[in-house]
This record gives sequence, structure tokens and C-alpha cells, in this order.
Amino acid sequence: MLDRPVDAQDLRFSFTQYGGCSQSPRLFVYVACSPAMSSDRAEALMAEDPFGAALLAAHIPPGEACVTATRWLTAAAYVTSDVAGAGTDRVFPEAADEFQVPNWELMEAVVNRVLDDEIAPPDAIAEILETGIDETDLLDILLAGMDACLQVYGIYASFDDESDDTEERPEHEVTAEFVTKVRAEAASRH
Repeated sequence: MLDRPVDAQDLRFSFTQYGGCSQSPRLFVYVACSPAMSSDRAEALMAEDPFGAALLAAHIPPGEACVTATRWLTAAAYVTSDVAGAGTDRVFPEAADEFQVPNWELMEAVVNRVLDDEIAPPDAIAEILETGIDETDLLDILLAGMDACLQVYGIYASFDDESDDTEERPEHEVTAEFVTKVRAEAASRH
């Protein structure tokens, strides 16, 4: 039993210093994605910028960043599906059809594991990392999912339903509305 929390940097140092062992990589993935690890900093960075630029610039372990990005992607998919009047299972296929979004199947799988299967984000990420995908690549895919959700959201939110005017709303208004709704949804799920 340790007398302090262990972070991924400690594990990397120990693994390197002692030459590692054949069981360590699996343990590392589990510990790096453990819900017990603090993700307050990662959550604050995503709240600041839900598209992940601040998260990518920070020195946050990729596994922890993936867990946080999963929470936010789930919120974004929910918000997008709400404005589209469809289930979350339609968000990423529509993004692929309309905008040629790559890796949409993985985005959809992560969101479905969390929403439909009620798997906690750390467990969903641990499962995906066990397939051999690199944490950094997964993080990039999850953050691209945020953009995909915004693109689909924009299709449905670009026109003001309450006016007879068919003039398209400015992109910055749609983006600001999306970000506000995603922040609220993410806060309600945290």
C-alpha cells in the first residue's frame, strides 16, 4: 500500500529504472486509466477548450487524457443527438457521410460503451487500449470526435427554428451554443 497517489510519470520512471517486466504494460494501462487517479486538471482543461487544444498542450498522461476526452465526447454526442432528434448511434455515421470523418467507428464504439452499455469511461478506455491502439492516437481520435459532433450539430442548429427566416445563423453563434451545451452536459455527467 502506498502512502500517496501514484501518477503515470512515477510508473514510467519505475518501469524504466528497473528494466520493466513482462506484466508491467498491462498494469500500466490499468493504472493510467484508473478512475482513482485525479483528472481534475484534465477536466478543467477540457472545460476551458472542449475541442482539446489545451489538453494536448498540457503534460497530462495520454491515458488520463483519453478518459477525460471520453467523458466530453459522450456529452458532445448526447448534445448533438438531442438537436438532431436522433439517437447517439446516428451522430458519427452522419459525420462520416457528410464530412468524411475518419475513425468514426471507434468514436461511436467508445460513446456506445459509455452510454448504451453503461461502462465507466476509464473501463471503456482500458478495453480499447487492450486492443493495442496507441494512447496518443486514441486521444487524437477522441478529440476529432468533438469536431465531428460540432459539424453534425451545425447541420441541425444552423437555422433558427423560431423564426420564419431561412437565413443561416453565423458559425460562431452555433459553435458557442454547442460549447455551452456540451459544458453543461459534461458537468452533469461528472
